[in-house]
Amino acid sequence: MKQFWVLKLFPRAWRERYEEEFQALLEEYDPSAGDTLDILKAAGDAQLRYRQLPEEVPVVAGGQTVSTLAYRQARSRVRWLASLYAHAALFTIVNLLMLVINLLTTPETIWFIYPIWGWGLAVALHAAYVLRGCERLISHLIFFATLNAGLIGLNLAHSSDVYWFQWPLGATATLLIAHALIAYRITGYFGAHVVAYGLGLAQLAATAYFYPETEYAVVTAGITWTIVLLCHALVRFSGFSPLKAHIMLFIGVNAQIVAQNLMHSDELWFHYVLLTWAALLAAHIAAEQGWVAPFVPGWEEQKRRELAGLAGLNPDHPSGVDEAEALDAIVLRVRALRLLRLHLFAFVVGVCAALVLNILTYSAGPWALWPLWGWGMLLAAHAGWVLTRRGLFGAHLLLFLTANAGLIAIDIIYSGASWFYWTLGGTALLLALHVAFSRDTLRAFREWESRRIASMVE
Repeated sequence: MKQFWVLKLFPRAWRERYEEEFQALLEEYDPSAGDTLDILKAAGDAQLRYRQLPEEVPVVAGGQTVSTLAYRQARSRVRWLASLYAHAALFTIVNLLMLVINLLTTPETIWFIYPIWGWGLAVALHAAYVLRGCERLISHLIFFATLNAGLIGLNLAHSSDVYWFQWPLGATATLLIAHALIAYRITGYFGAHVVAYGLGLAQLAATAYFYPETEYAVVTAGITWTIVLLCHALVRFSGFSPLKAHIMLFIGVNAQIVAQNLMHSDELWFHYVLLTWAALLAAHIAAEQGWVAPFVPGWEEQKRRELAGLAGLNPDHPSGVDEAEALDAIVLRVRALRLLRLHLFAFVVGVCAALVLNILTYSAGPWALWPLWGWGMLLAAHAGWVLTRRGLFGAHLLLFLTANAGLIAIDIIYSGASWFYWTLGGTALLLALHVAFSRDTLRAFREWESRRIASMVE
């Protein structure tokens, strides 16, 4: 039996270039079971490789009109804005629903403010990523206000005899001031760092004055900040590489921590910081030495040539406007792939650091699984956005799978009664609604997107 069916497993871009030639080969030779397995492996490899190409790039140059680079950048910008608007709308609808549920079921206990607070921080961070310039500063201001309003409320509600909210309030206010100095171009990064350092020392001095029992912590924090500023100055003015500055910072801060631990405590705890930070330093060394793909010199150029070859384009001498614009689209795609790989690298480093710290605190149980699960959901959504043709739906699908896999595991391990099907059913309903209404929503979105892109390109 001729194995023509396996050709359907290859991506469309591959089939447009090679299907006829490969089909002729299959007609001449009847593949064995081993050959079929090899073809299946090749199909999987082709799916992974060709999926990296931008959707609009023609596989063989000629004929197809490709959008200009300015149009693509404007469209990407508009889509990020749309994601922020959708996030804000979902935040408003869901929290209004929780407010109604709270007032109808347990009016004596106001609990809806806690999810509003946590989710509001996520919306502010989303806005900070999407917005630019002073708009980003405004989102930082919203994040600052939301975070500290929640912390002040928690402090007054649960420990009104000790006012600890001033610590995060002062620290985040210092960061906000430094951001404002940079956003309004009053000073550069180093100047903002110096201002933040001075404000931090002033806060520490005030704290030591009003709370003499905190002198030890104040001195420790002051020395640490001084070492950080010194390393920044060496990078800025003495040509120090970031890796050398990191090593110097690692040695200086941990030497201080070891000394303070041995002098003021009978229990050894310095190794928690030392070993966890060592994992981060090892990741920095690996990146600096080019042992991780996105950090290899010339990686973006190599990936650009690879994708251009997959699309049948000449990366150096495009034959026309269409090919030149297709290569521009490939450049944007390579940047998105690099960002995804950097996210994956950061996740692996975080896993290593969390596992090291979890092993050192083995008596506390496998607590590292919880933050890693949460981060894993974000990574899955990022991967779905970048690697699937329908980015938003791909992100939703992978987020649905990772979230419910974790919830099912929690149910099986920690619960005697099965409850996971409630969350599974609810999130499946949301996913089904996404599928059901995607065409109409997409059509309306495309009309809005076209109007916004036209205004931005003009």
